[in-house]
Amino acid sequence: MRHLTPILFLCIAALGRGAAAQSPTASPPARPDLGDRADRLWSCVRHDDPGSGTAWAGGRTWKAAFAADGFTYVPFFGSAAPRNYPVRFHDLRATVGGQTVPSAPAARVTREGDTITLDRGPLRERYDLGVESVEQSFVVDTHLPGDVVVEVALTTELREDPAQPGLQFANEFGHVAYGAAFLVRGEARLPIDTAWTGTHLRFTVPAALRGPGPVVIDPVIGTYTLSAGTPGRPEFHPDAAFDVATQQWFVVWENWYSTIDCDVFGERFDVAGAPIPGSATVVDLSTDAWLHPAVANVNAADRFLVVCEARKAGLYGNRSQIWGRTRDAGGGASLSPEFLISDPVAHGPFDHFLPDVGGDPEFATGPRDWCVVWQQQSTGGSALRVRLVDSSGQPGMSQLVSAPGKDLTMPVVSNGNGRGQVVAPGWGYAMAVVDLTTGERDVLIGRIGLDSGIGSSHWLAGPEQDGAPTISSPLAGDQGRTHFLVAFQRQAPASAQALLWTFDPTLGNPVAAGPFDLTQTFGYGSGNVCVESDGIRFAVTASIPGGNLTTGIGTLALGPQDTLVEHEAPVELPGRPAFVRLASSRASGGGPTDYAAAYVDMTYNPTEALLARYRGHGPGWQLVQRPYGCDGMSAQWLGAPLLGQTIQVGLVMGSSNLPGFVMAPLLPTPAPVCGGCTLGVRLDAPILLEAGQPVFWLTIPPDPELVGLTFGLQGFGLGIGSCLGWLSLSDLFEFTIR
Repeated sequence: MRHLTPILFLCIAALGRGAAAQSPTASPPARPDLGDRADRLWSCVRHDDPGSGTAWAGGRTWKAAFAADGFTYVPFFGSAAPRNYPVRFHDLRATVGGQTVPSAPAARVTREGDTITLDRGPLRERYDLGVESVEQSFVVDTHLPGDVVVEVALTTELREDPAQPGLQFANEFGHVAYGAAFLVRGEARLPIDTAWTGTHLRFTVPAALRGPGPVVIDPVIGTYTLSAGTPGRPEFHPDAAFDVATQQWFVVWENWYSTIDCDVFGERFDVAGAPIPGSATVVDLSTDAWLHPAVANVNAADRFLVVCEARKAGLYGNRSQIWGRTRDAGGGASLSPEFLISDPVAHGPFDHFLPDVGGDPEFATGPRDWCVVWQQQSTGGSALRVRLVDSSGQPGMSQLVSAPGKDLTMPVVSNGNGRGQVVAPGWGYAMAVVDLTTGERDVLIGRIGLDSGIGSSHWLAGPEQDGAPTISSPLAGDQGRTHFLVAFQRQAPASAQALLWTFDPTLGNPVAAGPFDLTQTFGYGSGNVCVESDGIRFAVTASIPGGNLTTGIGTLALGPQDTLVEHEAPVELPGRPAFVRLASSRASGGGPTDYAAAYVDMTYNPTEALLARYRGHGPGWQLVQRPYGCDGMSAQWLGAPLLGQTIQVGLVMGSSNLPGFVMAPLLPTPAPVCGGCTLGVRLDAPILLEAGQPVFWLTIPPDPELVGLTFGLQGFGLGIGSCLGWLSLSDLFEFTIR
């Protein structure tokens, strides 16, 4: 394979360049047609088994917990409701003819489809779940004669309104309607008496109504919401990661149930950014607030890890901890049981929050890990905690980064570690640093080794107030160097800044270049700043100065002496983006060019998490095949003429002639050689001549000065031919580098 150096490439292009190449502008990502997100999420009942012993399920207007000690119904009263208002059913008991029906104190919870049963032996609760309501059945399996009386304790702060027909447990945000109870006897449904004592529901089935077999009592529970907040559930803080085997993105986001209860959902999207039907899944459906979800992929396992912070009532001193769940990229939508990533013993009695996670792109056998970082509160300020999690979900080594007298806040880690892509793989991290004495805000950058070791770091200190950093996945440079791009917001004057942070294995210490003013140089604003790499160039998002709450996405490339040059001018993301996160397929082991921007579109109420695909190369034609060949010689082209990509052309010849190729600038006017043969490239300019092989490989250097240049590539055969008696030509491939 020929790896053409930028110097030779530029030499060949010198005579073919009519004017300086301009930075192309990519096509704006189109807003995917998501349809109605709520209809898609609630096309069916959602189930979640976090492994805690409690099963969760949810519909459009409710969610519920099923546990050994009873059933808890949580109505959705609007996302702005100040808290949840659960209705708990517990302490179920029954008598038949005055005799107590024996039952187990703890129910066995089982699920079959959308039916969940709390089994206590002869006394059972069965819940047939629907998207809009829950049908509750009490089953008394007895042969004892007499009236059947079933009582169940009901605990709620909602008030039963005796002025309304039926049972309604209500407050100013809505009410839970408890429907009339019926005795189910075959196909018949016979009304029975339901009494509310103020603490218990009592159902009475006269002996005269009973038929043979178990007694089944069947009310229906539903939710009616008033005007608390939006009709739907706002979505915030999305993140995305790619899986190579399935060629799909997995997007996770917060879904607010009330002001103190945040669920997390996920959904798969295809490479074009369209949602995969039926792929929506639950990451958390409990009444604990799961916040700031982040996701990354381990390519060798075809598995995602989702991390969140959550404060679980009654656990670990009610302190916030970091939790994780894994999800296989293929197959069903289920996740592993939740597991604790932060260690409340080894990591101290502190709050842990704001997690981020990076994966491993290499597809090979051997141990592969995710790298999880988060902010840990400690005495004297916040610190950075780093912990690896292996591909089976087992937490491993942990490290702490702290600075006396300073808060280390808002940590981020690169989406990938570059294993198999760079000479010295490892995750990059960045975080804001706040001096607790002066209030000065700076940025700290560092590297995490594959063994979780903390390498050398760089502190961007100065009088400017800098914060909210993001860091790209690694980019392979020359001479074995690894580059990370770190972008951050500068407060005064408001601007987007970037630092090129380079790890050179020959030096052993990282080198920082910059900062570069992305606002002054490339026109990026100071909001929604995020960066990522596809291994060839860097993608950047930022607000558009003067725009109507719009955000642009473009690409930058490495210039001479570790500078940044524009590869593509920024184009707008659809809608009014907020909480923007960037991911590249390369970070998960895919090829370059494909990025995904996960963000919340503030245009809608409720807000909606989106995924917009960005190709990372300018539009326009890239390849034209001209019919200049003769003597039956043909050629086939593979690949795309993109920075960092490899193209391949193969000749198909009818004789044993010596094959070859010539690449050079185009002739202004094609030159007929003889008969049907036409030459399309200049031979009086610097040319690349390759002879002796029927296949031509060319790796285009990742040099942004090549963007926009047009070349011609034509194959030939020497020996016997119609041209001059010894020459045959193939068609001409005319291509422009993007």
